[in-house]
Amino acid sequence: MADVAIAVRAYLLTKTAITDLVSQRFYTDILPQSATLPAITLSKVSTSHEHELSDFGGLAHCRLQFECFADTRAVANSIAEAIRASGIITQKGTTTSVDVRGVRVEDGQRNYVDYPTDGSDEHRYVTSLDLMIDYTET
Repeated sequence: MADVAIAVRAYLLTKTAITDLVSQRFYTDILPQSATLPAITLSKVSTSHEHELSDFGGLAHCRLQFECFADTRAVANSIAEAIRASGIITQKGTTTSVDVRGVRVEDGQRNYVDYPTDGSDEHRYVTSLDLMIDYTET
């Protein structure tokens, strides 16, 4: 079965508004140690499945969380906005073998600071954004 997170990541990496900001620094789950910024991480928060009386209904809903890391709040916010404005919200149809039926912003921008654990004063600004992807299951 195709992975909805991989399909969404592949779609977003075709958008120059995003790659102009982060290049190919778009990781799954965890930002690598000493990663060059700015960068994005993508995690699956949850997946739910539609049910019918006798079986699965064939439709699933996956909540994806994007965390945008940068040296300034303005850049972190602009990456999150580039994701939102990329056209992903209007995406319907097959993307990397996933039949996307709809996309919506599930939780808008949230901000926090990622403090270092190595004793330095260097911290990273993070802007988080969640999307809900509705897709058919095979």
